[in-house]
Amino acid sequence: MTGPQQPHGDTPQQPQPPQGRPLPKAGWYRHPRTRKTMYWTGTGWAATQPGQSSPIQAKAVKATPAKAVAVDPKKRRKRIFTIVAAVLAVCVIATSGVAWFMHKRAADREHGIYGGYTYPSALQNGDFELQEPMTGLEWYHRFDIPYACKDDDESYKEAVRVYTDPALTNEFPTLSTCGIEKTGKITISAFTGFSVSNNKKVYPFTKGYDEKPKQYKFDGKTPGSRWFGFNGYYLVRYTGDDGKKLKKPQVTYFTVKDDAGELPIPKNLRASVDDDGYVTIRWDPVDGAYRYQVFMQKKRKGETSIPQTVTLIDNTEDTSINSKELELSSNAIDLDDLTDDRDSQNALFGGLVRGDSADDIEGARLDLQNATTSDNITAEDVKTYYPGPDTVRNMSFLVRATDGDGGYSPYAMLRANDLLSQIPITVSLHTENLRGKKPEGGIELLKYEAVGYVNMADGTIRKTRRVFDFDKATTRKEDSVQYDRENGGTTSRKETLIWEVPCTIKGTTIHDTVSIPATDYPTIDALKKGFDEANAQLDAETPGTGLLPVVDDSDVDWEQLAKDMAVETATTMPDLSSTGIPVKGTNELVTYLAANLLAGNRRINVAHYVSADDSDYSDTLQQAFQEAVAQNPLTFCAYTCTMSVRTDEGSEDPIVQVYAGSKRQRKDDYLKERDKVLGIVNSWVKEAGGSPRDKVTYFHNKIIDSFRYDHAVYKDGKSNIDARTEYTSSALALEVAGTNDAYIVCSGYAQVFQALLNQAGIESWYVTGNVIDPSIPVYNSRHAWNVVNTGEGWTAVDVTWDDSQSGPAGTEFLMVPFDQGRMASRTYDTDSLPANVISGIVPEHMVHENTGLFF
Repeated sequence: MTGPQQPHGDTPQQPQPPQGRPLPKAGWYRHPRTRKTMYWTGTGWAATQPGQSSPIQAKAVKATPAKAVAVDPKKRRKRIFTIVAAVLAVCVIATSGVAWFMHKRAADREHGIYGGYTYPSALQNGDFELQEPMTGLEWYHRFDIPYACKDDDESYKEAVRVYTDPALTNEFPTLSTCGIEKTGKITISAFTGFSVSNNKKVYPFTKGYDEKPKQYKFDGKTPGSRWFGFNGYYLVRYTGDDGKKLKKPQVTYFTVKDDAGELPIPKNLRASVDDDGYVTIRWDPVDGAYRYQVFMQKKRKGETSIPQTVTLIDNTEDTSINSKELELSSNAIDLDDLTDDRDSQNALFGGLVRGDSADDIEGARLDLQNATTSDNITAEDVKTYYPGPDTVRNMSFLVRATDGDGGYSPYAMLRANDLLSQIPITVSLHTENLRGKKPEGGIELLKYEAVGYVNMADGTIRKTRRVFDFDKATTRKEDSVQYDRENGGTTSRKETLIWEVPCTIKGTTIHDTVSIPATDYPTIDALKKGFDEANAQLDAETPGTGLLPVVDDSDVDWEQLAKDMAVETATTMPDLSSTGIPVKGTNELVTYLAANLLAGNRRINVAHYVSADDSDYSDTLQQAFQEAVAQNPLTFCAYTCTMSVRTDEGSEDPIVQVYAGSKRQRKDDYLKERDKVLGIVNSWVKEAGGSPRDKVTYFHNKIIDSFRYDHAVYKDGKSNIDARTEYTSSALALEVAGTNDAYIVCSGYAQVFQALLNQAGIESWYVTGNVIDPSIPVYNSRHAWNVVNTGEGWTAVDVTWDDSQSGPAGTEFLMVPFDQGRMASRTYDTDSLPANVISGIVPEHMVHENTGLFF
């Protein structure tokens, strides 16, 4: 076999393969010398493939001894793969670099790192989404936040807040609107208050400060509204565009141009409470400071920003202030908190408790126990009191330095809620349950009185000892009176000497006074020695000093008791048919009220009869109530119950609310007493028998035999209200009929008589009026009696005036005509019956409108 031949034309010498090795087949190969791709014809190299048409003929390459190398397709593919792999590797490295950079950036953002600003650690706990900071904003900048604004929906006010500290505790006053300035957006702006134009001492967030009030308009729109004073702010978004709560609030740090910073911020701001319960605020001096302005900010969680209180409490050259020195400063005390009472201090810190304090709750518990109010007491009213963000406003102190020439430092801020439990405010008023039952005397009474209770600024009650000033002790006399009900006046009078000892509550400057009977301690030295012993025993029993938290150790389930005692509102006419008690009234409203009172209901909805829109609806209900209780004596309400008209929250229905006294306010208590008296009434009615006229006579005589006129309450036209008893003017007197306690006045006679007449089914009315006969001692005096109709026409009965006190019952005023004898010397008023009704019974000229009390 011969080697490769030269291609057509003059070509370089072709390299020949070694002898004995076959030449490669014709095809395209890389030339071993030039490294160019050429065609191997099988015998030589050519620029083109023989037989292929081409306008250009490649010159033959002269063969040389060099070796001819064929291109291996596998190696060629391998080289291609290597190149591609290299390119891919470069791409991967580049992509990884970008990914690493993006990951680092995301990680930085997650940790609050944005370029030259890093969010404080308090916000890097994973509970917030930390946004790109906004720096160098205009001082009047407004934030527009997307939000689904809706008519009459004020939830947008809770959507965004601005704080001045990373703990998000001190809120900067803002004004928010929704959909007003921009559709579908909340607009948030600084609100340093229109009060700036009146008193720059009130709102501290203004740039300028001078002695003459002056109005500032920083943006040409809102007086005094600008971001100022803290060098940095945190805008926190709590809800998304759709109005739904975000899983994580979004926090954006921002700064504004020309913020405070002419002086360094005051450092080491701190506060403490001294041994007298006053607060001292201190800070380190600031170089270049002329004076320091000290503010107090009150803010309740959940309140809108605008009503928060920011008050200048001092403008001082010193680096400390004390609340005692500010006690009488009008700049330091809100007008609502100002008090002259000696039983209080630290009025500066009043108004921090929202809703009920512990003292309020203790008072509600006492009202619930003793049924001393007509108001419904709810479980919320008597719950155990624990102060927290929903019950106590956040309180902060703010201090800034001024150079006296318009330059200020940023505000130093100190949240002071932890101090509130140490700041005494007033003497606690409702401590009976905390103290337990008061001992009658001896050392146990002194131990009882040696403990003082104080309301603190956070609404809690704390206890400590009283510190007595025996040198200023005084005495007074206390009378114990025994009334002479037969003749009037008193039968005996016992005087007891009482020590009045002034004291202060330990750990405070709050004053109080303790009253101790001198029976066991006739001298001041004996009393002092007794208190020393009492304190020694208390020290052994309850060690501890200072203002100590009280412990509610009662075993009463107050919330359950409140539920059990809740008074339902009656809305329908009760059915009294099973009791046999008739219901009297001249119209439907009167009978409706009377029936509910006889059923023991104390809250009565009267919307079916009157409307709160009626101008005189309250007077209408008052008159109807007076008639209902006067004509239905078994209500036990004539001259003893009180009524008020109100509407429940969320309703316009008028409610008649009745207070019947602690013994009969509870429905069960009243029903037991009603049924007891009803039993006596039914037995007397059964005893009477005979015709209606016979029954009237029997009742008249029975009452006179069973009761005596109470001259201790009323005699010779003079009354003594202190001598009254629960039986004086009520049908309750039937409980003591025939006993030594059976003393009543005219209204009592007439009420007992009316109860008997009603139950006997005799047409009758309880009436009131004036006696106008100048020949009798009670001339022109208020009086009560009855009118009856036994089937022979209307007549008058005055059981009181037929009671001679010493002999048998008289008959001068038993079923007599209205114009006969001394019965003609009186007038009839409209307190117990409407004018149109009484005018149809007695001569019209005897009817006069009047009001008053009746004996």
